[in-house]
Amino acid sequence: MQSIWSRRGSLSSLEELFQDFVDQTSFMQYFKENWVPKLDMWLSTMKSLPLASQESCGAIEAYHLKLKLKIYDDSHLDALQRVDWLVHKLTTELHSNYWLDLYADESGSFQTVKEEYIYSTSWHRALQVPDDAVSFDEKECLFAKVVSQKDTTQLHVVWNPGSEFSFCDCSWSLQGNICKHIIKVNMLCQNQKNCPPSLSYQSFQQILLNLWRKPIDDSLTLDQSVAWATQIQDKIQRLVELTSTGDIANVVSNLPLKWVSRKERTVVGKPSDNTLSHPPLLMSDAKRKVVATKKKNRKRKRLCQIKSF
Repeated sequence: MQSIWSRRGSLSSLEELFQDFVDQTSFMQYFKENWVPKLDMWLSTMKSLPLASQESCGAIEAYHLKLKLKIYDDSHLDALQRVDWLVHKLTTELHSNYWLDLYADESGSFQTVKEEYIYSTSWHRALQVPDDAVSFDEKECLFAKVVSQKDTTQLHVVWNPGSEFSFCDCSWSLQGNICKHIIKVNMLCQNQKNCPPSLSYQSFQQILLNLWRKPIDDSLTLDQSVAWATQIQDKIQRLVELTSTGDIANVVSNLPLKWVSRKERTVVGKPSDNTLSHPPLLMSDAKRKVVATKKKNRKRKRLCQIKSF
């Protein structure tokens, strides 16, 4: 996939694939009948559509896992084909958790609920695996071994490290999920010279090169694309600084100053204590009396009109 996507030796890569699976007759027959005729369309779709990162894939997988649990609980009710049942489940039991997470960010409360959801994702579990628990193949980087955190005598083998098509021999990965071993190995593959870059990185790089070589005719779209690229570049640069620096205080001191925090903007009826925010405009007592008398006169006029009817 790496060589075909990068337009280097597509036919030779297919021949190597056929040779590797020459003993799997049923799979090769299925692949030639269903995938080889549509290979160009599949590759063009992969190049045109944006590829999500592993963190996004882990979040989507956690969402699907919650949805499956809710569906399997009510599978005996014969309601899986009802749209109203799906809307009810999404709004009351599934999406309500994400709304609670959003409220926890804005208000600073219910942090335990948000932490439980974050800990349930494969991305966060991969962060708990130490770097020394991963060892790579020194010759061709065809596989990597990860020491299990529950049982140190057990090793998990991750094939195709650094690729979106990596797979592991653990039980969670064999069920078709993204396990923490794959994500941890792909994190470390960024520093490995033998491992090729991921398809998502190549796709992002190709989009930037196309914008640079052939600018968009629409000036508004061009400005928006440049703004997005600059914002992403700043975020990547800050992440690199956080991971490479030894003193986090130097990185924090260089961050831009926020005038008003998000909490103070979302709290209704609570004045901001930030000295950098604009002070509220206070109305004098005379103006308040004038406004109050005008409102009373309006109410009297409406009552008179109602009585006349």
